[in-house]
Amino acid sequence: MPRSAARKAAALAKAEFGGFLSGIDVSSFDSMLLSMNALATDVRIALRQYQRKPAFAVTVVCTLALAIGATAAVVSVVNSVLVRTLPFGSPERLVWISSVRPDNPNAPFTLPEFMDYRSRTRTMSGLAAYANWSASLAGDGVTERLQGARMSANAFDVLGVSAAAGRLLTDRDDRADAPQVAVVSYRLWQRHFGGAADAIGKTARINGEAFTIVGVLPTQFPLPLRDIDVVIPLAPDRDPLRHVRGSVNFLRFFGRLNDGIDAARAEAELTAICGSLRQQFPIEYARKERVSAVALHEALVGDYRQSMALLLGAVAIVLAAALANLVSLALVRANDQRGELSMRIAIGASRLHLARQLTVEALMLAILGGSLGWMLARWAIAVVVPLVPASVPRLGEVTIDRTAALFIAAVTAVATIVLSGAPLGVMARTRAGDVLRSASRGSIGDRWNHRVRDAMVVAEISAALVLLLVTMILIQNLRGLQNVDPGFNPEGVFHARVSIPASYRSPDDLSRFYDRLYDRIVSSPDVERAGVVSIAPLSGLLATVPFSVEGVPPTGRDRPSTNLRAISPDYFATVGTRLMQGRPFAESDRSSAPPVALVSAALAARFLPEGAIGRRLLIDDNNDGPRPVEVVGVVANVRQAALDAPPALDVYIPLRQVHADGVSFLRNNQFWMVKTRSDPGAFRATFLAHLRAVDPDAAVSSTGPMRRLVDGWLGPRRFNLGLFAAFALTAVWLAVSGLYGLVSYAVSQRTAEIGVRMAIGATARDVQLLILRQAVRLGTVGAAIGTLLIGAIFPLLSDLARDEHVRIDPAHIAATAAALVAIVTVAAWLPARRATRIDPTTALRIQ
Repeated sequence: MPRSAARKAAALAKAEFGGFLSGIDVSSFDSMLLSMNALATDVRIALRQYQRKPAFAVTVVCTLALAIGATAAVVSVVNSVLVRTLPFGSPERLVWISSVRPDNPNAPFTLPEFMDYRSRTRTMSGLAAYANWSASLAGDGVTERLQGARMSANAFDVLGVSAAAGRLLTDRDDRADAPQVAVVSYRLWQRHFGGAADAIGKTARINGEAFTIVGVLPTQFPLPLRDIDVVIPLAPDRDPLRHVRGSVNFLRFFGRLNDGIDAARAEAELTAICGSLRQQFPIEYARKERVSAVALHEALVGDYRQSMALLLGAVAIVLAAALANLVSLALVRANDQRGELSMRIAIGASRLHLARQLTVEALMLAILGGSLGWMLARWAIAVVVPLVPASVPRLGEVTIDRTAALFIAAVTAVATIVLSGAPLGVMARTRAGDVLRSASRGSIGDRWNHRVRDAMVVAEISAALVLLLVTMILIQNLRGLQNVDPGFNPEGVFHARVSIPASYRSPDDLSRFYDRLYDRIVSSPDVERAGVVSIAPLSGLLATVPFSVEGVPPTGRDRPSTNLRAISPDYFATVGTRLMQGRPFAESDRSSAPPVALVSAALAARFLPEGAIGRRLLIDDNNDGPRPVEVVGVVANVRQAALDAPPALDVYIPLRQVHADGVSFLRNNQFWMVKTRSDPGAFRATFLAHLRAVDPDAAVSSTGPMRRLVDGWLGPRRFNLGLFAAFALTAVWLAVSGLYGLVSYAVSQRTAEIGVRMAIGATARDVQLLILRQAVRLGTVGAAIGTLLIGAIFPLLSDLARDEHVRIDPAHIAATAAALVAIVTVAAWLPARRATRIDPTTALRIQ
């Protein structure tokens, strides 16, 4: 718009709107219109520039979008898991409290201890406790297994949270005569009750008993587990363990510090209380050394701090490689624009106007790349977060929040500076007379520009090699774990975790349920055999009890613990665990027969080296004190908790000889294993039909092939491997595209030189070697730097791989480096091949 037309438009606007525009200066309005007109002109010129050379624009936008998408997604995850404050009131005053024992620095407490610590503490305004609780919710003919928790009624006051609907637990809910109430999660409220307001006050049958739904948990409630479904009162006065000092350790504590009290002072007070209790009850508390108190946030996310930092480092490498690529592209683009800028300056263009136009061109690309990156990050979060292992806390809170948005804006601003800095620098050094010199096609730009571009390509190759080597380490670690003998054979075995109602109160009740379901299952024509275990290997559950060898006096606080498993007679035959000595359990090993046990080879070697068969163990699996069991056999070691853990100390007892105190645990923890003659995944419908025929109130979860237990344990490692592989491939693509662009530009600038060489007798092979020599040199330098970097960060990789013995062969490093150099050399070969097709006559005419 011409200046006169702009003034006329402003005057007409003032005349039309009169008083509304009376306070506006026409000259200011004129300037604004002129600025908008100039900006629109710059945008049109930028679009024409991109239309002339779309490859540059597409490459920049794709590079920036990919880098921003990957890094913003990981930044969002890291921010939600590690940085963002917990969704509780004054979360900095919340502490996690653990019992420290010789074998476990993060051990739980007993119910009597909760009453003692809560009444004696003076450093905390509130001390709360919870325990995991298996729950089954009946409804619409289907019983659903839930992840539940029993919480002391003051827990929500201690945390400082409010209900999403209804109310949370209060002190009166913990009384012995209080009605049974429950608080459901927001997710369960939506899924099972349709989010209806009238769900509050309704009665739900949980574990066969009636509970009144009184409220809904907050939408974000990361304690104790991210997938918690229902919470009921701890109700200590109704618990039979209320006064049993030697009872099971099953409670976790958290508390709120008083004003002016830190975690160290609270820990000192609780440790003093622990010492007092140990003096008062020397036998029951002999192994309780002290109490630890750490910030609740640290307790929830501390185990993931290093792995998250490594992932953040990986995406930082990708982002740095992407920015390096942008620098190279910007320098190439700047050299291409040298002649154009010189010509425009020669015909009178303002340098300020040129600077504005160059900035607009860069800003448009950066904004487009940032916008696509933002969308890619949202897509990545939606797709990837559900695949993250369930043990990672607070993943339900992952969003592109303010922090992620600021990060995207910051990267977009940096990209704008990078893309505009090079052409602005060229413009600052360009003079009107340079147009003739810049027209020479033999010029390859400033020496400094070449050095920077070479350095950027070397950095990209180094980054790619580092990520490739990390990926190789994770692959080797995963292969090593896959080759570990777990002590069982999951192939062809179906598994299902079953929970039965509270109406099964005695060991005989459990036996009757087992007999009825077992008879129906083994009668199926597709079933070879079936068995039951209280806790399946690699299921993530834990049940340990202290034990001692009869005749060997216990050493007090050094008394060892063992994994205790209750199994049916055919369990080991079903899952393929070898019997090494003695006999297996038989149907005659019932409650009326002498108690017997099988032990793992590791336990036998350590505690029964002179012979295990016939020896007696004292296992402390009840509230009446240790009871003797006779060892009748030794079985192969089973990887109960982890494939990379040392052989565990295991004691197995017959299902029919479970102590009465263990009924409640076994009622909610029955892993049925069924060896099928066909696909185990197809047995689910048959199993559910048999289960409903035996007891329609029984709930089932975690069904499927037993192979999934192994795959589920390997899931976090596969997830880490997948992320690093994606980052590594991205870095390789950036390195390849960067070198390809660099060599392509060099070929275009050396057209005349190549023509002269070919005119005086150079062969196509000579020209290719001339071009490829630069690629090999840059690739070799980048590989060398990457090798040095991997040595520097190697100590951190053992944590990511969760294997302190992780190793990488130098030969593998050399092979990976050589492969990467070969890949970038192939990328350089394509423009080198084009160089051999240059017609010498045409090249000399261009010169």
